[in-house]
Amino acid sequence: MQDVVEGNCDLRVQRLAALVDRAFRTEDEDAWVVDLVDPTLAMVRGYLTADAAALHGGILVPGAAVLLENVSIFVNKSPFARYLNVHEDCIQVVLS
Repeated sequence: MQDVVEGNCDLRVQRLAALVDRAFRTEDEDAWVVDLVDPTLAMVRGYLTADAAALHGGILVPGAAVLLENVSIFVNKSPFARYLNVHEDCIQVVLS
């Protein structure tokens, strides 16, 4: 995950294992936000579609372990930040 935070990867992460630090619904209630951390304590924010949250509700539980594959990275230029775009096909395993 440190590579994602530092920008040392292309715009897709092949595989990512992390723990959910916190999860909350966006203001428009169309998506969820999950803050993910890994053993290096790197943190990256992911935006989860409402469909993915409905299929994998355990991903919204702090402390849940998740395995994601082929996750695209959204890059915001101002202010500069990176976010994971998590949809239902990306979520391989959720342990909560």
